[in-house]
Amino acid sequence: MDMATTRNQVPQIARHQPVARPHTGMQAFRATGQGGAGITGKDILRILRKRMWMIIITSVTVISLVMAVTLVWYIYAPMYTAVAYLLVSPPAEGTLGSSDRLYSKAIMQGLVMSHAQMVLSQPVLNRALETKEIRKTEWFRKTDEADAVEELIKVLSVSPVASTNFIKLSMTATAPTRDQRVQLAEIVNAVAREFVADSRENVSRGRRIEMESLDNERKVLETRRQRVNADILAARSTTVGVSDLNQRRGTLQIQLELLTAQLMQHQLYYTQADTAYLAFLQQEESGTLGSAPDVVRALEMDQSLRSLRASETNIMVRLDSLHTKFGDDHREVRAYESNLKSMKVEIEAREKLITERSIGFLRAKREAERMALFRQLSEIRETFRQANTRVQELQSTTAKIDQLDAERKDLSLRLKQISDTLLGLRVRVSKEQQVMLRSSATTPRIISRPRWRMMLPLGIVLCLACGFGLAFLIEFVDTSIKNPSDISRRMDLPMLGMVPHAEDLEEEIDDLRLAFLSNPGSLMGEAFRQIRTCLLFSGPESQRRSVLITSPLPEDGRTTVTMNLAGAISSGGRRVLVVDTNFRQPGISSLFPDCPPGGLSSALVGQA
Repeated sequence: MDMATTRNQVPQIARHQPVARPHTGMQAFRATGQGGAGITGKDILRILRKRMWMIIITSVTVISLVMAVTLVWYIYAPMYTAVAYLLVSPPAEGTLGSSDRLYSKAIMQGLVMSHAQMVLSQPVLNRALETKEIRKTEWFRKTDEADAVEELIKVLSVSPVASTNFIKLSMTATAPTRDQRVQLAEIVNAVAREFVADSRENVSRGRRIEMESLDNERKVLETRRQRVNADILAARSTTVGVSDLNQRRGTLQIQLELLTAQLMQHQLYYTQADTAYLAFLQQEESGTLGSAPDVVRALEMDQSLRSLRASETNIMVRLDSLHTKFGDDHREVRAYESNLKSMKVEIEAREKLITERSIGFLRAKREAERMALFRQLSEIRETFRQANTRVQELQSTTAKIDQLDAERKDLSLRLKQISDTLLGLRVRVSKEQQVMLRSSATTPRIISRPRWRMMLPLGIVLCLACGFGLAFLIEFVDTSIKNPSDISRRMDLPMLGMVPHAEDLEEEIDDLRLAFLSNPGSLMGEAFRQIRTCLLFSGPESQRRSVLITSPLPEDGRTTVTMNLAGAISSGGRRVLVVDTNFRQPGISSLFPDCPPGGLSSALVGQA
């Protein structure tokens, strides 16, 4: 058995829970809480200590390689950058007003961003590739003309400058010679000039469209103003002979107020006459008009009635004297009485006739008065309606003329604004420029790539990443067991103890297989006692009946461990049965000469 060295090693003793394996009768002991745990800080430190020289060598190699590549790149293929700056000006407002308006920061940033996206548009690049400045460059001669636009997009870089209205246009390429650097600047300037020209053309095109729109609007407004003038003349033609519409309207208003007062007064008169007429009809129906003053006056003024009443009076006087002279039965008295009755009948008939005539006259008079008032009221109402209609027509005409006049003034003002705007646009179109080339690209003199300030930190980071990454990769890929701690970490099994190597023992032991029996106080004996203790306390007693000892290769020390462990357990007062199950090379029988012949196989078949 090859014993593991114990130098710088500390035995790991832990309590474990047994896990029964079926069909073996043995026990396998697993450590709780260790299996499946991730890498810890202690593992990282162990890996770093173990692979320290490999990390150092890898890091030095990688950083040397990075520096060598950077130096070769710097000497033989340096890259230069030509930069041009474009200034974006705020747009003129055109029809909205003057161009002095202050735009917000967000609006200007959006405007700069939109222009930056258009720098590398295909029309701009196509026009730039047609210029002689780019066609004479070495870059254009080496590039396929069909793919020139795509290649130019790859080498050009466009980005807005933060918090400004500038656009940065740059090109980075390998240019070891001065001519190549000059051509680099010419390519950037050609693209910048073509973009400025394209922007100016777009602005001019937009202004022309704007002027056409304004001119069309001006024509429409002019036609509308002529129609308004015609409507004003037509409205004024309806008031011929009136020099001042407002004065006439005031006169009509006064007349309308007078008519309103008359209308209210006649309405009152008619209401009173109508009420009196209705009351007269009611009195006539009830028969109470006989005592009316007009009827009594008519009765008193009638000559015939007065004569009849006088005759009646004379007859009554004569009748009284006859009554006194002759008595009631005298013939002459009866004759006068008959005449008196006839006279009364005639008087009543005359009074009735005069009363009826008076009532009829009064009825006709009252009705005539009511009808006269009604006709006057109707005439006044018609006059009021006509005057009111004239006032309303005059007000409508005046309002229409005022509205048309206000519309004409608005149209004239709008036409003047459009004319002024068109004049300003015509002047502005010739000189307006929204994007200008503020700073042309010059021949670059400083190498842009590689940069030592960037490559050295990058190389250091890369070398550390390679060194540590390779160390951890090798550690994770390597699944071999080289020390006792690998058992717990890789196999997820506990370590009950360690047996010292023979070279680590201070005393001489003739046969290691019997070391515990011959030298129980030695380091070897102490190690097996520790293993015995850990084994006995690793689980319940009912599950500690048998122990299987095995190894992957021959001569690993199975017999040595078995015999010494059996001796350690038996020294504690326990009975131990050792069964040698090595069918090919059994070795325990040589340690016990008194054992009978035959082995486990003979016992299994019943021959021993």
